[in-house]
Amino acid sequence: NFEAFSLHYVVSGSGIYTIKGKSYTVNKGHIFCIFPDEHIEYKPSPINPWTYYWINFTGSKAYYLLNGMNLSAENPVIKATNPAIKSSFVRTVMECEEHPEVSDQIALSNFYRITSLLHVAQNSSVNKNNDLVGKTLTFINKHYAKPELTIAVVAKNLNVYAAHLSRLFKKQTGLTFTSVLTSTRLKIALHLMNNGYDNLSEIAEAIGYNDPYYFSKVFKYRNGSPPSEYIKQIQNTQVMNV
Repeated sequence: NFEAFSLHYVVSGSGIYTIKGKSYTVNKGHIFCIFPDEHIEYKPSPINPWTYYWINFTGSKAYYLLNGMNLSAENPVIKATNPAIKSSFVRTVMECEEHPEVSDQIALSNFYRITSLLHVAQNSSVNKNNDLVGKTLTFINKHYAKPELTIAVVAKNLNVYAAHLSRLFKKQTGLTFTSVLTSTRLKIALHLMNNGYDNLSEIAEAIGYNDPYYFSKVFKYRNGSPPSEYIKQIQNTQVMNV
């Protein structure tokens, strides 16, 4: 077990990092964090062994800084896309070798630069993910009436992989794309029925269902009764109020 935290930046190659019984493949451009008082193992790939720089740190603000970088024992590996991050690691090594008498100050200065760059990068990633989910919800609200609407269609429109968007959407909303699309369609169906529409085929078509029988099945599953019964209840209420 380590007594301090340690950020490792992989310059080339790859390896395996294991913590809490879970193994992660670490490649060029990845940063992985070693945590004190955790049983960890890390080893290079036998085919393409890694080369990395590292910087150790400790202190009362360590977990605060790690949280800003989205690093934890449960999420110990992140991608460093900003080339300035690599430059900061390299500069730390070179400057410490050149000026060993002030190596602590050099390391500390570059450490804060590295953590600030990672903090900005991770926050940008979160904002981008939130934006993708927001755009997906907007797409559903605009195109719910299209029978062919799927998450693959949305992903293609947003220029992202469907599997990635599906995982992201579920993580951010707690719901699947299909569930949200169905809820949106049925909400519109209820609005139409409450405003005098009583032709099930027309209602089904208006919300993206080619088959009115399938629409009735979905409606009953979600609302407990078929749409025909719901329409009758509305009509009976209107008669009573006349």
